[in-house]
Amino acid sequence: MRINYKKFFLLCADAGLSTVDVIRKANCSTCVLANMKNGKDLRSKTVSKIAAALNVKPAELITEG
Repeated sequence: MRINYKKFFLLCADAGLSTVDVIRKANCSTCVLANMKNGKDLRSKTVSKIAAALNVKPAELITEG
């Protein structure tokens, strides 16, 4: 699953958190952030944890197509 980094960044800003703060809140490694920036696939469990940290549904983060 790929996260749309632009959507992720905007949701972080809306939440008043940095991208690193959200990754830490989701209890994920900062390597996840690097993978996200590089357009790599993430596990669905990881996407769910990031979505929960942002109080959104995972579908709001996913890259379409």
